[in-house]
Amino acid sequence: MTVLGKILVFIILVLALLQAALHIMFHIGQANWVAEYGKLKQSYMVAQAERDAFETERKEALADRDKAIGEMQNQVAVLQKQLKDEQDKSNTLTTQVGGARDNQTKSDATLAGATTDIQRHTEEVKRLDDAIKDKDKRIGDLVKNNNELRERTVQAEITSRALGGRNQELETKLEDMSKELIKVKSIGGGGSSGSSPTVTAKNPPPSQIEGLITKTDPSGLVTVSIGSDAGLLKGHDLEVFRMNPPKYLGTIRLMDVRSNEAVGRPLAKPLGPIQQGDRVASQISW
Repeated sequence: MTVLGKILVFIILVLALLQAALHIMFHIGQANWVAEYGKLKQSYMVAQAERDAFETERKEALADRDKAIGEMQNQVAVLQKQLKDEQDKSNTLTTQVGGARDNQTKSDATLAGATTDIQRHTEEVKRLDDAIKDKDKRIGDLVKNNNELRERTVQAEITSRALGGRNQELETKLEDMSKELIKVKSIGGGGSSGSSPTVTAKNPPPSQIEGLITKTDPSGLVTVSIGSDAGLLKGHDLEVFRMNPPKYLGTIRLMDVRSNEAVGRPLAKPLGPIQQGDRVASQISW
C-alpha cells in the first residue's frame, strides 16, 4: 500500500470516529431533553391541581359568605318589622294612656284597664328588646364570621393568582421544550439518511403568522384557520408541526386564500400524517 493510501485510510478512520462521536452526543442530548420535558409536564399537572383545589375552596367560601349574609339580612328585616310594630303599639298605648288620664275622673275602671294593657305591652316591648339584643349579638357573630370568610377569600384569591402566574410560566417552558424537541427530532430525521435531502425554495409570509389545521382531505389538501386577513397570499409556504407529541411534519404551499382561511398542499411527502389540530407557522422559532 502506498503512503497516499495509508493517509487516506487514516483520514477515513478519523472521520468514522468523528461521526460515531456525533451520533452518541445526539442521542444523549435527545434523552436529556425528553426527561426534562417529562419533569416539567408533571410539575405543570401538580400546579394545575393545586390551583383547582384553591379555586374550589374560594368558591365554597364565597357561597358560605353569601348564604350567611342573606340569612343575617332576613333576620334583621324581621326584627326591624317587629320593632316597628311594637313601637306603633307603644305609641297607640301612650295615646290611650293620655286619654285615660284626661278621663280619669270619669272612669277609673277604664284607666285601670288601660294601665294593665300598658304594663302588658311594656313587658312585651322589654321581651322584644331582649330578643333584639340577642339578635344583635348573633349579627355581631355573623359579621365576625363574614370578616373571617372575607380574609380567607382574599388569601385564596392571592394564592390563585400566584398559581396562575406559575402555571403560565410552566406553560411557556413546556412550549419552549416542545419546540426544542421538534428541532432535535427534525434534525435527527434528516441526519439518519445517507442521501442528501432535496432542497426546495420556500416562500414564507413576510411576518410571523401562526394558525391551526382545521380540515384535511384524502387527496392531500388541508385547510388552515388563517387567511388574507392575517397577511397570507396564494403561493405562500407554511411549516406544519405538532406539539403533543412534538413532531415536525413538513411544509405546505397555499393554493387558495380567503379572508379567514386558506387551502394548501404539502410541497413533499409529509414526515407524518397531517391531522386536524396540528399547528402551522411562517417559521418555527427555536
